[in-house]
Amino acid sequence: MRGYQLKITIKGSSPPIWRRVIVPEKLSFGNLDKIIQFLFGWTHSHLYCFKIPKKNRYFSPDSDFVEEDAEGKAIDEWFQEKAKIEYIYDYGDDWKHEILVEKIVDYDSRFPKVVKYKGPNMIEDCGGIWGFYEVIDQAEAFDMEAANLYMEKHMIFPEFQEEDEDMYWEEEGEESFFEEAKIISMSKEETFLKNIFEQYTKDNLATIARDNGFIGYGRLKKDEMIERLVNQLLDDAHMTQVLMDTEEEELGIFQEAMGEPTYLDEYMVSISRLFSFYCGYTQDGLVIVPKDVEKKFKKLYNKNLRLALTKKWELMDYCRSAIYLYGLIGLKNLAKIYKKYENASVKEEEFIQAVASDEEMMVKDGCLMDVRLGQLEAHKSMLAYQEKHQMYIPETKEEFLSYGRLESQEPNQNTQPMIDFLVEKIGDDYSQAMMEFYFLQEMLRDNYSNKEIADIILSGKKGRNYLRKSLEKEIRHMRRHIRTWQDLGFTQDEIERAENQRLLEAGNVMANQAWNQAQASQKDNLVSFPTGKKIYPNDPCPCGSGKKYKHCCGKCK
Repeated sequence: MRGYQLKITIKGSSPPIWRRVIVPEKLSFGNLDKIIQFLFGWTHSHLYCFKIPKKNRYFSPDSDFVEEDAEGKAIDEWFQEKAKIEYIYDYGDDWKHEILVEKIVDYDSRFPKVVKYKGPNMIEDCGGIWGFYEVIDQAEAFDMEAANLYMEKHMIFPEFQEEDEDMYWEEEGEESFFEEAKIISMSKEETFLKNIFEQYTKDNLATIARDNGFIGYGRLKKDEMIERLVNQLLDDAHMTQVLMDTEEEELGIFQEAMGEPTYLDEYMVSISRLFSFYCGYTQDGLVIVPKDVEKKFKKLYNKNLRLALTKKWELMDYCRSAIYLYGLIGLKNLAKIYKKYENASVKEEEFIQAVASDEEMMVKDGCLMDVRLGQLEAHKSMLAYQEKHQMYIPETKEEFLSYGRLESQEPNQNTQPMIDFLVEKIGDDYSQAMMEFYFLQEMLRDNYSNKEIADIILSGKKGRNYLRKSLEKEIRHMRRHIRTWQDLGFTQDEIERAENQRLLEAGNVMANQAWNQAQASQKDNLVSFPTGKKIYPNDPCPCGSGKKYKHCCGKCK
């Protein structure tokens, strides 16, 4: 059996309040809610929901809020390593919890277990995160030992089995969201968006309408909903905006699927408006583009739209790379970086428009920033620091853009030893070692301690704990060569080498100055002797000592 090692953090807490907990697989979102409530001292006095990032997918017990029941959906589909899910509690105080799936581990128990924590229990109805810090002295301390004893006895969850294994939840007796038999039996020529929507429940259709900002669907019959939804989705202005929000790779797959049904991972479908709202999806993972959608796309995808998309994708690459390296950057400085590499000017407003629909970036106070910095109001101090220090600007455009496109740093001669260690010492296969290598980068950039990282890497690896010291040594070495926000994109090693070079150059300057001063001083102390007249041994010494020359300066001759 397996489990998920989660780090659950209260968003906006500073210093962070979090719990690291292992939960068993085959757990419903409803049971995960019970675990989170217990771990943070909540009392189930308010509603809650889980949100899947990059896609307005919600799981909640409140059918008036969303149609997807938290009690009827398992977490496993969404809990891949490094996945992030949001848990929202009390819509008034708006408590947001970030759930990071740190690692998938071997775990035989059916109860949760806390392995580490920071911060006290929370306080209900205190006005949200800012109100909490006004009364934090009233918060109860979290007792990890007592919590684990209680959960081991009272929070044993049986394996949860969904009645419907489809990607989307359905009401009992309704057709599945994507029904393979119907879609596969349709030929390309006869598949229209209407045909696909006919296979959905009314709740599915209402979700699509809501996610697109369409209103007035509450009292419509199913066939009326379908007709209105098709018309609104295929509206020129609306579909153009959806296309403008696509990624380059996403649009490429869409165009490929217009030729013939194309395989695509269901997670990629779930986070894409283009695939979720305009395409059919079979149970074996094939995307089908309806005939009317293809026709509308060919009409809209003209030269002007292609140029606009190309420009947006280019600007997004610059924005993502800047965010990866620095966390935030003034729009003026970002425009300067763009001009350095492209030898062309760009307006600040163009960056603002490019990131308008992105959930991970925001513009505030003339700065582009990671949305987390904006939420924590941490951007002002970081910006002030940036104005006084130099940022790392790669020599080539290719290197700069690689950070945003990959959202990671490729192995190099300084970080490859960690991969070798994971393979040769820990016993990972190469693909697993690479996955852990990139996960290590994220933890280092998030300021995890060496011990915390070692705990995560070694968890579930039986018989490898004796390697802890060696692993922590490798982590320390790798930390020196990872680009971070706090160092403005530089690595620790680069900063130290630059400082040593500065000191060396300063020392050389000082040594040269001292040498010149010594030479000048020595020149000033030299005695100038008369020339042109021979001095005999018994003559008075010309130095003025009063002695004979042979008993004074003449001794050296």
